[in-house]
Amino acid sequence: MKLKGFLVASLLLSCLAATSQSITFSSLPRTIIVSASTTQQQVLKAGKDEIIVTWSLNTTLQDGTDMTYKTVKIKLCYAPISQKDRGWRKTVDNLAKDKTCQHKIVSKPYSPSNNTFTWTIKKDVPTATYFVRAYAYNSADEEVAFGQTAGSINLFEIQAISGRHFEFLTSRHMTPNQRGQYNPTCQEDFQLQFNYRVLKGGESTLTISWSLNATSSAGIDTSDYRTVEIKFCYAPISQKDRGWRKTVDELEKDKTCQHKIVERPYSPSNNTYTATIKKDVPSATYFVRLYVHNSHKEVVAFGDTTDAKKTTNLFEVVAVSGRSIGLDVASVCFSAFSIISLFGFFILEKRRAKNK
Repeated sequence: MKLKGFLVASLLLSCLAATSQSITFSSLPRTIIVSASTTQQQVLKAGKDEIIVTWSLNTTLQDGTDMTYKTVKIKLCYAPISQKDRGWRKTVDNLAKDKTCQHKIVSKPYSPSNNTFTWTIKKDVPTATYFVRAYAYNSADEEVAFGQTAGSINLFEIQAISGRHFEFLTSRHMTPNQRGQYNPTCQEDFQLQFNYRVLKGGESTLTISWSLNATSSAGIDTSDYRTVEIKFCYAPISQKDRGWRKTVDELEKDKTCQHKIVERPYSPSNNTYTATIKKDVPSATYFVRLYVHNSHKEVVAFGDTTDAKKTTNLFEVVAVSGRSIGLDVASVCFSAFSIISLFGFFILEKRRAKNK
């Protein structure tokens, strides 16, 4: 019994010790002055624009304040407006669990002054509003101080890259359209170059080729690309006043691409698929989108056959009427039968009236 009590006590002490070692943001002194080259509400582009960060020790502090500082890590941090309703960006006082600053800019040996670093925004930084924070670490790699640019007038926005790691090498094979014309096979890198055409549901075919864009995907880890899924997507002109086709940034709620064309294992090149447009695809204006999924079935990249505003390389699908020849014949027969029946009942009623 004593041994059991001793073990329980030891376990509790261990837990308390582990808890006491957790470093909280609220316990850190703000001793570092940080500034960035960004301006209030400036919009920067991921993979293209640069941020110049400078930092130094606050000289108004007493000597020896920084005696334990060994390294400084500069990070990109989400502003509160970009954390709302996003638990994966949540601010937690326990720094081991905090998700405010997920994007590392640079790590450098500590120096009290004359520190500058120019950072090109990485391609994987998502669209959001940000500020910059610096953490000072001791020899045990524990946070001991911080500084930041944050304030209501020091926030800036980053726009993520379009995600077009994929390059569509596309062609279309089409049956004669309503104008009585035939469109020959067209093939253009990442574009659908052809005159405006109308495709028929249940009849026309579409040949799509896709491959990894080696230029825009440089520096991006594609090792976890597992599958690709290609879909028909509604163009903005066919989404207007139609909430059931609404574009939502959160993919689980997005209704832009509702019609699956094909799903295939990922391959970086030489991918082609020819699909007959299904009969249940409604009449609308469309473009084609490809999503890349990782091993967790999460979307990690995409490619479109249209531009960012979704105004070019669009095509129209005309849905099948749903009426076959047999149905038309049956409809005529039933209509004729109903007329004859009505006429027969009319004559019968007249005869009954005369008999009375």
